[in-house]
Amino acid sequence: MTKTYTTVLGIHYGHDAGVAIVQNGKVVAAINEERIRNKKHYNGIPEFSLSEIFKISKIHPSEIDAISIVDISDVTKLSESSVHPIYAHLYYRWNPITMNPKTAPAFTSHNYRFRNIDEIKTILTKIGVPI
Repeated sequence: MTKTYTTVLGIHYGHDAGVAIVQNGKVVAAINEERIRNKKHYNGIPEFSLSEIFKISKIHPSEIDAISIVDISDVTKLSESSVHPIYAHLYYRWNPITMNPKTAPAFTSHNYRFRNIDEIKTILTKIGVPI
């Protein structure tokens, strides 16, 4: 049987971190990490939300067709090994800050201190999302 829908896992990590699952353009489930951790405006990787979102949506992690990660600068590590299309380069390549040779080094060095894509890959693998 041919699959007739697309399931996207959306992850925002950073200020007000959260996760959502969207199927054919409709939000199936969404949750912010602050609701689980009871910490207002949680800043970091939404590890607990990543586990909880699949319980809320009743979707198995293996059913994810694409992953959308917001607020990262190092998309190359994920895109080299991912089975999912990575659309983050579109923003990265067309953003005037990241494309300017004078501002790009400051932008990426600043974000590398706070963002670690390897942590997200580890969490997704642990809960069964195909990377």
